[in-house]
Amino acid sequence: MRLLLVVFVIVAGRADPVAAQEEAAPRRATASAAGLTGEWDARWASGVRHNLDGSIEVQRWGDALMVFEQDGDSVTGSWTTWGVTWTFEGTVQGAHLHLRSIRHDSDNPELDSLEAIVWDATLTGDRLDGYIELLIRGDAREPARRPWSAARRGR
Repeated sequence: MRLLLVVFVIVAGRADPVAAQEEAAPRRATASAAGLTGEWDARWASGVRHNLDGSIEVQRWGDALMVFEQDGDSVTGSWTTWGVTWTFEGTVQGAHLHLRSIRHDSDNPELDSLEAIVWDATLTGDRLDGYIELLIRGDAREPARRPWSAARRGR
């Protein structure tokens, strides 16, 4: 309602258009910042073959459920795949999303070799596209990043 009033005042010539735009700008930023909250259906390269040239060949795709909670530029949530849930935290700046896992709920000791999972993606409407990096304990990294994508559930 307030934004419509600002537009009306600008049209009527009773306000400085620059000042009116500055007042409306925070509203646009807040609306876009709330964009991730909710459930997303994700797909990721769960099985890959590492080639000598550093590239990968996707052998198998896995499905996951991502649940996001966004507060300003901060993002928290979970990634559930193959019966294991990882919690994560991160940031969204403009259309760029960066997440890092905090912990998982599995008692499988093989998963403890992972120090973290790092997700990077670009948000376009109700879709995320990016790469996952698996960080192995001892500062080792998997040889290549794996592609992943997600779409907002129900859209």
